[in-house]
Amino acid sequence: MKARKGTRILCIVMAVVFMFAMTGTAFAEEEEADDDRASILYDRTTLHGDYDSTPIDDDTIEDLLNAAFSAPTGANQRAIEFFPVTDSEILQGISEISGNFSGVASAPLAIVICGDLDGTDFPELLEMDSGLAAMAMIVQATDLGISSCVMSISPQEERISGITEQLSLTENFLPILLVTFGYPSEDAVTSASVYNYDASQVHYNGLEEDYERQTEEEDAEDTTAELAEGDTYSASAEGISSTVTVTVVMEDGILIDCAIDASGETPDIGGAAAEEIQEQLIQNGSLEFDAVSGATITSDAIASALEVIAEEAGIE
Repeated sequence: MKARKGTRILCIVMAVVFMFAMTGTAFAEEEEADDDRASILYDRTTLHGDYDSTPIDDDTIEDLLNAAFSAPTGANQRAIEFFPVTDSEILQGISEISGNFSGVASAPLAIVICGDLDGTDFPELLEMDSGLAAMAMIVQATDLGISSCVMSISPQEERISGITEQLSLTENFLPILLVTFGYPSEDAVTSASVYNYDASQVHYNGLEEDYERQTEEEDAEDTTAELAEGDTYSASAEGISSTVTVTVVMEDGILIDCAIDASGETPDIGGAAAEEIQEQLIQNGSLEFDAVSGATITSDAIASALEVIAEEAGIE
């Protein structure tokens, strides 16, 4: 099948792309509080099985499908189609297909996302379109308090043939993804979304600029090593996208030198704030500083690290 040729686009990658499309610049705007980072994304719960018996009503299914149709598609081709499954026998049949589909049997609803090979000019984009649609439904389900789990079908031939048989699909339909929906049973264990941002996997404007930034970070480390002699204390706290480390040198209860490593933070927000606070601390000769407007989370991280340092140094 043509749709399985060319570059395979991982659905989870496209899910992240769609998250950003829906949430704007949540990660870049550091002045926003944690719960303003499109909190619905962090409320999502994944459930692989152990759904309770509560059915998903028709209006809710339509809400989920409407969300799927709201997702963008490559070249606006709209060549994916949806097969909601609520029949317990079909769900049981799907659960027996090779590929770890066992949790499908207890789900009140599974939606199979298929590409229409006859209706597409760009079959290589069908997987991307399916991933975007799946994420849209998952976000909508989260808003409705429903757990979900997305599972791949294509390109595994056993899964494709198994789903094709269970749904009596014609040759023009390529099953790509399956998403289950439902409410967890009393004893079910769900896995929740977490904040997984990793600055080391983010490369602003390509690898060349990334190399320059790494060099600057190494220079900053060298500067830290050249701090004045005295009683040295160091502590760290989590910023918006990285661990912020504060190192101070004290002499007779007076701060005589300081270095703040916020190299993993957004350069023109958290990074700039750290530089400003570092200057404040040195000028003040103490652990006191004024928070920088627009960089609340980084400022709070520095304050938390200084609290630890104050305790270690016996400073009230």
